Amino acid sequence: MSSAWPVLRGVVSVLLAVMTGLLFDSVAAAVLLAVGAFIVTMQTLGEKLHHPAVVALGVSVSLAFCAALGGLVGTHDALHLATLAVVGFVAGLAWSGGASAGMVAAASVIGFLVVGDLASGPVVGLEMAGLLLSGGLLQVVTQLLPPWRGRFAAQRTALGTVYGALADHASALVGNPGHFSSDSPFYQAHRALRVLRGRRRQQAAALYGLLAQAEQFRFDLGSIAQAPPTGDGAARAAVLRIVHDGLRAIGHAVEYDQPYELPEFIPRILEAEAERNPPLAAVGSTAGSFRVAARLTQPQAGQRALPDMAAALGRPPVRALLQWELGRYSPVLRHALRLAAALTLAELTGRWAGNWGGHGILDHGFWVSLTTVLVLRPQFATTLQQGWARGLGAVVGALGASGLYLLAAPGPEAALAVMEVCAVSAFLTRASGTALMSLWITAFVVLAITALGYAEPEAAWSRAVATVVGCGIAMLSYLLWPTWHRDVYPRLLARWTAAQQTQLALLCRAWANPGTLDRAALAKARLEVLAAFVLLESAASYIADEPARHGHWTPRTVTEIVACTHHIAHQVDTLEARLPGPEEPGTEEAATLGTALHTALSLAPTGRLGLFNGERLDAACRQVTHAATSQGPEATERAETAARIASAVVELRTLVARELSTGPS
Repeated sequence: MSSAWPVLRGVVSVLLAVMTGLLFDSVAAAVLLAVGAFIVTMQTLGEKLHHPAVVALGVSVSLAFCAALGGLVGTHDALHLATLAVVGFVAGLAWSGGASAGMVAAASVIGFLVVGDLASGPVVGLEMAGLLLSGGLLQVVTQLLPPWRGRFAAQRTALGTVYGALADHASALVGNPGHFSSDSPFYQAHRALRVLRGRRRQQAAALYGLLAQAEQFRFDLGSIAQAPPTGDGAARAAVLRIVHDGLRAIGHAVEYDQPYELPEFIPRILEAEAERNPPLAAVGSTAGSFRVAARLTQPQAGQRALPDMAAALGRPPVRALLQWELGRYSPVLRHALRLAAALTLAELTGRWAGNWGGHGILDHGFWVSLTTVLVLRPQFATTLQQGWARGLGAVVGALGASGLYLLAAPGPEAALAVMEVCAVSAFLTRASGTALMSLWITAFVVLAITALGYAEPEAAWSRAVATVVGCGIAMLSYLLWPTWHRDVYPRLLARWTAAQQTQLALLCRAWANPGTLDRAALAKARLEVLAAFVLLESAASYIADEPARHGHWTPRTVTEIVACTHHIAHQVDTLEARLPGPEEPGTEEAATLGTALHTALSLAPTGRLGLFNGERLDAACRQVTHAATSQGPEATERAETAARIASAVVELRTLVARELSTGPS
């Protein structure tokens, strides 16, 4: 479906809201309905995981609930502030579910603030909440109108992104063999497929198969990247370009629910190159993956057996998630506490400032705290970016709205019409940047105030000043009690090593005793490794944006650690692919190696390995290699892979030790 349709649905919902209000001859109802539709649409445009109608319904209910709560406590100052702190804390915790959940919670806080400050009593507050809910439900209705999205559209979009990322990775490997792809697209695809249940999961079996094939493509690309260089670099580059084109085509076909007809020359060239050039033998497997992926895009591929990976995609581990996010060092917990305090301070500041020297709006100061909740984020760089951009956009928007009023002095009906234009502009610029979007949002709100009968120049001035003050409180609160991701990085690394320990233990046990591999447990362990790696990778990007300071975990070191963990994960996947079959002989020494790797991984985040543990790891690798020599070339390859894992673990320990030994300078 074209990207213009979501924006058009939002425009229609706001237009229906205004027309419904005017139909009942109530400008106030038209404004509140339009605001409800506008807020819900802004959140719906950013959601990619669930169906937009479901998202719109959830945002509408959450917005209305918080608005009704604000109306009930708004006339009691102390109770209002206490409830605001609690609502802000819960909204901060919502960021544990991702940026989309965090922004939905922020929109709900806006409903609490606006209704709690404007409603003259509980009855009026409930009426306002009902109008906001009705406006949001208009967006739900428009999402149910044709043209309808295809089945599993959110899951297909996520898978299309995965294949697009793999195509970019293949292209990057042409000039940079050391390039590694981010695991974030895979993690988002796992999240998208996790929401399917029962029959719908079986109906989407082909999508689970496509995700499994994407994992195989990533493994093959990793093997190609780590293949020893040969004199025929042009052949390697040509192979990678063919893989890039094929992956890009599959991604497009999956996203738009179209069959992909695999050109015969792709597998033929790849198989011929694998036979001609032994270091590129992995492309032979890639040819088979292309054939399987092409079959999975066909219409008749819907009903098939679910891969082992699908069984592990159960319900999210809520208990483990809460234990992590409510822990002492959790960035989200600190953000929730910081947001609660900043919102309370912002609300008190708005009320203390009153009407800004006689140019405000009936002593309502909610705009300061409203801005704070939109600007304050769990990350340093994002908070500052939001603060500067939103403040600048608000000032420009206020000046533009004031100029419009001075030139035309629009009445309520004209203001409603221009509100629609501002809403369309905000929808269209949502992805272009905060400053431009804030300009249109500020103009939308100022015109809404005009439609309610307040003087426009004063309203615009007070909104701009309140926005700047709210941005300042948000940025200052972060600077006073910051979350530096370098402080939590060791714990994120320990979480990844613990997950990798579980996966390696399962593989070494199956290596020692073939036929005993628990596929479901292995798939679950791989998902935990993936989730931990995404956190590790995200923290590395946040550290790069944080201000330089004396201490540990510099951007260079964390980037090297991410590359090292990625290398370990690839070698572990290689070991899994080379495990002996049920009828093949096992290697008893692999159990000893598994124990040594387990100990080494547990000590790696501390930078310590110890002479005894280092010697034990080397000895275990030698024992496995010696035992594998008598079992044939495949067993030898397994032993070599295990040795590379051990070497990479020692390298990880060296990186950590080097960083910790420098000390604060």
